[in-house]
Amino acid sequence: ERRSGAVSWQVYGAYAKACGGVPAVGAFLGAVAISEGSRNFSDAWLAHWSGTGGSSSGLGIYALAAVICLVTGITYSTCRVFVGQRGSRVLHERCLHALLRAHMSFFDLTPNGQILNRLAEDTNILDYNLPQTMSANFIWFWRAASIVVVCMLVGWYLIILMVPMFVLYARLAKRYLPATRDLRRLDAAARSPIFSHFSESMQGVSTIRAMQQQERALHTNMTRLESQMEAYYLSNTAARWLSLRLQFNGTILVGAVSILGIFLSTNKQVSAGLVGLAITYALRLTDTLNQVNRESADRETQMVSVERVQNYVTSVKQEAPLRIAHPSMGTNWPSSGNIQVDRVVMRYRDGLPVVLNGICLEIKAGERVGIVGRTGCGKSSFLSTLLRLVELESGSITVDDVDISQIGLHDLRSKVAMIPQDPAILTGSVRFNLDPFGAKSEEELWQVLEKSQLKPRIESAGGLDSKVEEGGGNYSVGELQLLCLARALLRRQETGGLLLLDEATSALDQETDQTIQKVIRSDFNCTIITIAHRIQTLMDYDKVAVFEGGKVVEFDSPQDCQTVARPQ
Repeated sequence: ERRSGAVSWQVYGAYAKACGGVPAVGAFLGAVAISEGSRNFSDAWLAHWSGTGGSSSGLGIYALAAVICLVTGITYSTCRVFVGQRGSRVLHERCLHALLRAHMSFFDLTPNGQILNRLAEDTNILDYNLPQTMSANFIWFWRAASIVVVCMLVGWYLIILMVPMFVLYARLAKRYLPATRDLRRLDAAARSPIFSHFSESMQGVSTIRAMQQQERALHTNMTRLESQMEAYYLSNTAARWLSLRLQFNGTILVGAVSILGIFLSTNKQVSAGLVGLAITYALRLTDTLNQVNRESADRETQMVSVERVQNYVTSVKQEAPLRIAHPSMGTNWPSSGNIQVDRVVMRYRDGLPVVLNGICLEIKAGERVGIVGRTGCGKSSFLSTLLRLVELESGSITVDDVDISQIGLHDLRSKVAMIPQDPAILTGSVRFNLDPFGAKSEEELWQVLEKSQLKPRIESAGGLDSKVEEGGGNYSVGELQLLCLARALLRRQETGGLLLLDEATSALDQETDQTIQKVIRSDFNCTIITIAHRIQTLMDYDKVAVFEGGKVVEFDSPQDCQTVARPQ
């Protein structure tokens, strides 16, 4: 995950475009220039006014300059907030969209901690740190340039001293910036394992305690924290190394300006006010150059967050389009539910073995088909191909004479109801879990809850707007599965359509299992494909497909399949 070298200009360009492009960035830079320019004017006028005796007439101009500084400072701060927040919001929305549309293989290969780091730590930097750092970078560069200009007004021959000083400064910066940039990148990269371990520990805290592995989990956490702190400590040490050398550099300039200014002022060649202004500015050189380096390093480090977020936007493999017009699809598709599976070959990603190897099936409209087989034989993978969670390597699947690879993902998935093995529950209300898009009436919601025998439970919990905790913690597993059944009832079509069940009753008691099967038989007038581990669940099905090694070895009625199996 960690990159090396300077952040590319393409990343800066992407951030500038997210902030609003040339108009927004130009307005921001103009606000910085006006704000700092008015501050320089205020200092210059104070020096001139004190050098001419400090008459009362100059007080009004100085007061006006102070008001202008205040107004331009407020303008600059407002501009920075609006431009920075726009850039952060646009990049976050693009990253989130890329993740929501990412191919499923991305989540198999990417640790959760890395994704959390993008949406938490990196987004926090984009929200708060980067806009302030970018503006501070421009301000300190302006102030460094103003120090040089003011010192040159005392005597142009100070350039003889300034040139070698800035050459030395450039050499120091050349050593400091790459080192601190990579150290901070190491710091940022070391945070992802901390997030991952914390998330995994929270999810498995009961297992950790049951196996008495608290000390091991604590040791792993401390090891990862120490790894991150090593980079953080060295980064701060490098900053102190630079600060010491810059202070020595600044002391030489202050001494030279003071000696030369006193000499010229004594000989009436420059005003005392200008000499005082030059010495004041020269005293700031150490801190100014220190801040230039620090803000430049911070900018580079924080732009890595833009680079990482932008990498998700541009590099994460996306799923197929959501909507594709197809001439054979009507609003009631699939009106029958005929499924033709022709020589389907599928693997989860390149380099992995084939999971489905030449599957051929013909499922007629309205049939109820069960799928059985050993663990790893391809049962759930077959359902994944029907939903296009994984694309086929070869072969085709057609539903009512429409090749599902030629239609949009929303067009396909919105027509399929599914009850998974692990209940898919959203944190929120019961209403939100049943109907996330608010497309159904309250009466319809209560009807499906009554059919799934959840109405008394929901009424006792407080109704449709009662809270469902994270992961459904305030409901039992059986109740959550019945909630998924109610959701599937809402999505069913009057005729046709598909219902997929992936071992939906494997973790349930027999009574809840019978409730689900009863509702499926009476209320779903569609093609049903069920993966089951209980043979009783499939005895009244039309056909059973036996999978083995990614192939269909039997496809017949449950009774005939049992007859064939007994002699073996």
